[in-house]
Amino acid sequence: MKSEKSKSTVKSSKSRSDTAVQGTNDLSTLSKCSMVKLGYFPDNFLHHFVAKQCRRSPLIHRGYHIRTYVIDYVLKEFLKRTSPERKMRQIISLGAGFDSAFFRLKSLGLTENCIFYEVDFPQVVKRKAKIIQQVPELKALIGDKSYANSVHCAELFQDDYRLLGVDLTQVKVLNDVFCQAGIDSSSPTLILSECVLTYLMPQHSDAVIHWAVKTFTKAVFIDYEQINPNTAFGIFMQKHFAKTGSPLKCINTYPSIQSHKERFLKLGWSFCECSDMTDVYINLISKEKRKELEQIELFDEFEEWHLKCCHYMILCAHEESTTPYLKFPIYSSSQNRTVSFPEEISSIIHNLQIPENQKSLLKRFGHSCILSFEKLLFIFGGFGKENGKYQRVSNIVISNLETLETVSLPVPTNLPKSHFAQMYQSISLSTDGSIILYAGRKSPQKASSAVTIVELNNLDEDSSKLVSGEIAKEKSDDMSCGIDFRLGCKSYRINCQQLETKGEAPSSRWRHSSAIYKKNDVPVMFIYGGRDQHNTALDDGFVLDLQTKQWTKVTFQGEIPNALHSHTCSIWKEQYLVLAGGLLQESVPSQHIYLLDVDSFFFKRLKISGTLYPRYSHTAHIIENHLFLIGGVNHLHFSAGVAVINLLTGFSQEFNLPVKDKTDEIQMLHGHQSILLNNGQLAIIGGGGNCFSFGTHLNNATLDQEYFFTESNVPLYTEDVLLTWSLVWQLLYLHV
Repeated sequence: MKSEKSKSTVKSSKSRSDTAVQGTNDLSTLSKCSMVKLGYFPDNFLHHFVAKQCRRSPLIHRGYHIRTYVIDYVLKEFLKRTSPERKMRQIISLGAGFDSAFFRLKSLGLTENCIFYEVDFPQVVKRKAKIIQQVPELKALIGDKSYANSVHCAELFQDDYRLLGVDLTQVKVLNDVFCQAGIDSSSPTLILSECVLTYLMPQHSDAVIHWAVKTFTKAVFIDYEQINPNTAFGIFMQKHFAKTGSPLKCINTYPSIQSHKERFLKLGWSFCECSDMTDVYINLISKEKRKELEQIELFDEFEEWHLKCCHYMILCAHEESTTPYLKFPIYSSSQNRTVSFPEEISSIIHNLQIPENQKSLLKRFGHSCILSFEKLLFIFGGFGKENGKYQRVSNIVISNLETLETVSLPVPTNLPKSHFAQMYQSISLSTDGSIILYAGRKSPQKASSAVTIVELNNLDEDSSKLVSGEIAKEKSDDMSCGIDFRLGCKSYRINCQQLETKGEAPSSRWRHSSAIYKKNDVPVMFIYGGRDQHNTALDDGFVLDLQTKQWTKVTFQGEIPNALHSHTCSIWKEQYLVLAGGLLQESVPSQHIYLLDVDSFFFKRLKISGTLYPRYSHTAHIIENHLFLIGGVNHLHFSAGVAVINLLTGFSQEFNLPVKDKTDEIQMLHGHQSILLNNGQLAIIGGGGNCFSFGTHLNNATLDQEYFFTESNVPLYTEDVLLTWSLVWQLLYLHV
């Protein structure tokens, strides 16, 4: 009796899992339909398989376009290269769902002498067969002649289209059904698995792969699925699928491109090539076509787009006996980008608890923040949670990092309520202690060019009776409006006003960089690059005299950088501006470091030795003569950590950071901000992003880790001499 109950429980669990996996078909079809409707990919048939269409985000459109494009490419290549033989060809689509490839290819006249087999759960193929029979346009393409009643598990069985309901975990049943359906083991055959094998247990997916190589003598196996489970994005991706009841069951057994290649070779395939979607997008799609695609709709989710592409791969396996026309040119330069992890820095974690009612104030990305002369942390804008909703944040958040007290101030009435609800604006601290915010965007259609000055003044104890954390009513004068508040034992007044400027001002932009330095004892603000709604990246520079309010466009000399956005700019020795990383015009991350002399505006590219990975959406700090780059996104298959570059010699080292803190919370180091504190401490605030169709991740904490670079631990070298000093650097995780 106990055994029967156990079997029933196992069966019930498998049934729930199968239902969840089938649900991924519906969501995927809906997203593909939205992508098609906007013009990313031509498909006149897919809409018949959805009851009601809805518009998805630009990020989801790009993700499903590259998936659809590469599958369409391999199918067409197979049909083209096997066509001259005038022999019957076979395409077997495992877990086909509501895919419309057969109808699309047949309408183009590409399926002559080809039988299309689609396999999926019986419930799915029943639904698909019913739709096909009810839509005249689809029914006309499969023809009236049917033999479905004579073949076990067949819902539709036409001359060139056969729809079979089989559970892929039952390989013997699958083989028997194919034999009955008239499969020819000697015909050129393409087997396609599009996000299917990953939902099977490794032993079951291995069995399918082994069955295919043993059954067919002229076969090509195409597999599209997820990889890289151990990055922050990869962990978040896994949690999403687990939450929906359709966990990725193979990704940890076969986590990388290399492990997938070894898997297929071990299971009997003679040759195997893999590529991630970054390489497919850059190498398989022409530059002209990419430009056309990128103009379909405004887009500003570069980080998550590149992370998504690095976490999906396409694999092409074939046999030694396969004739050359079955070998596809799948691009595999991603092999060169799948490098080993850099050395991980040892860490000491300090749990600094944030008050419960202030947790959400620090959770955001795309924001700006700075530490004032009064050692208060100011946070502006970004995307986070405000008034119970996820949106661009408008309030000004000020935090005392010593007491961990935080206040959220409304926008003063002399400015629009949405004035600070910007993303990717730059922030700088002027020599007089005022905070200068420049530009940013509300949406990719609404960029700003505003210069905003925020001033903080101490109040006399007698002039304020506020208690800690309390905000007073707004104080007004002719020029600006001030808000009084108290943190700890001190009271302050904050004043904000938009600066009226003159001269040749920059265009509205975001994702640019800025820095303030003194020129002839006058504070000036330098800005470089960024992007606007017309350009993917900008290559101009401007200087704003903060006394005269005059903008001047800069003429550069020397080794001038290409157009960049999402880079960093840091002041070094009060003489040089250091530009690091960024995203180039072609959406390729840069690994270059440029030194700009603030007197001559002469650029020099730093010659790098050692290891330095490309990155953008990172942060940067200079300590003595060393540039520290924190986090960021690249095309590599691991999360960016910390780069340390000697600005005197160009020697660089990379160090890996944990992707989780000690509370097991994921830390995505992009879209974050960092603040250099006293004694070498570094606080990292916020970070995260909209992670494709998996949901939004906002870091639950700022970093609270203490890292030591010493002669006995992780030495920092010049090209040939060990530095004589020791640097103690702390990263603060303020756990929320």
